[in-house]
Amino acid sequence: GGATTLYDGFLAAEFLRQDDPDSFDLLASTPIDFSSYSSGLHYRCEAQVISLDKTGTVCGVRWTDRTIDRPDVPVDLIEPIYKALYSFSKALFRPEAEYRYRLNPGEAHIFDNQRVLHGRTAFDTSTGSRHLRQAAIDRDEFHSTLRVVATRLGESVADLAYSSGAFS
Repeated sequence: GGATTLYDGFLAAEFLRQDDPDSFDLLASTPIDFSSYSSGLHYRCEAQVISLDKTGTVCGVRWTDRTIDRPDVPVDLIEPIYKALYSFSKALFRPEAEYRYRLNPGEAHIFDNQRVLHGRTAFDTSTGSRHLRQAAIDRDEFHSTLRVVATRLGESVADLAYSSGAFS
């Protein structure tokens, strides 16, 4: 046990766009409440599950089954929202969207939390111990640093492609 599982949220969103366009459109246009309260933390966000850039390209996916609140939407959207969330979860767990591997001691993986969704399989503590550390980088700060370094290296910032982030 204890394998790391990664899911390509962009690929799952494209599966949904192809297989259930109404659900895709709903998740890309309707804000959902996400919240978590524990151990002195209080996270709250209202956002679409699927974020699109101005060309309609998927540029972000927000998904965590532990923090999705009940939908605060008009009554006529409640059933379609739940159907859309279910359809997206089915797309997300398609084998083509999953990558599973085991991290060895001293190894790390780095990923974009708004593209790659992650988890771990169950771990049997009688077989040993597991110690995980997590670090986070603010997406806009990362993109800012990328532009600063590109400018220092004489590269055109306009030529850089971002999946999302602050452009100005």
